[in-house]
Amino acid sequence: AVTRPWTGDIVLSLDGEELWRIPAALLPGHAASHDISLPGNAPQTGRLSFIMESEDGGLAVEFHANYRLQ
Repeated sequence: AVTRPWTGDIVLSLDGEELWRIPAALLPGHAASHDISLPGNAPQTGRLSFIMESEDGGLAVEFHANYRLQ
């Protein structure tokens, strides 16, 4: 969810390798949701990165998390 209209790309990377990219136009009051599966050859541990890139190439959001597959 956003607090004002936003357009750009949403990107998910695993250990620095881009897995998924989608153009997005988000509006306040309208949450966005996507299910994304890791590739079958994903390592047991790694670092996921969630990035929102503005249309002008600027970085709007960047979040990183370490994971461990069970």
